[in-house]
Amino acid sequence: LTGPATGPDLLPDLDWLERTLGERNPIGKTGGQGRVRLVTLVTPCNPTGANVPQGLVDRAVNLCEAYGAWLFLDHAYAHFIHDGSRLATRTGPHVLSGFSLSKAFGMAGWRIGCLAYPP
Repeated sequence: LTGPATGPDLLPDLDWLERTLGERNPIGKTGGQGRVRLVTLVTPCNPTGANVPQGLVDRAVNLCEAYGAWLFLDHAYAHFIHDGSRLATRTGPHVLSGFSLSKAFGMAGWRIGCLAYPP
C-alpha cells in the first residue's frame, strides 16, 4: 500500500492517509485483516529530496497514534538537506525513527544505522 504525493514539492498526502486509516483501522476496533500496522514516512525523500515539514510530521504522528498504527520516520537521508531547512522529527509512543550512517558518511556497501524507539 503506497500513498500519493501532492503538489510541486511531492509531499505526502495526509488526507489520503487519514481516509485510509479511518477505513482500515476503525477507532476502538483492534485486529482484522487489511489493518494498517505501520506507516513509513521518508524524509527527506529519495529521489525527490522533499523535506517533510514539521507540521506534516506532527499530523502523521497524531494520525498513527489515533488509529493504532506505528509510524516509522525514515531519516536515512537526513544529512542531504541542502536548502537550509531542518530535519523534522518527533518522538512518541507510536514512533520509530531510523537513521543510516552508511548513507550519511558515504560508506557504500556497509549497512550501519540506528533505530530510536520509545521505552
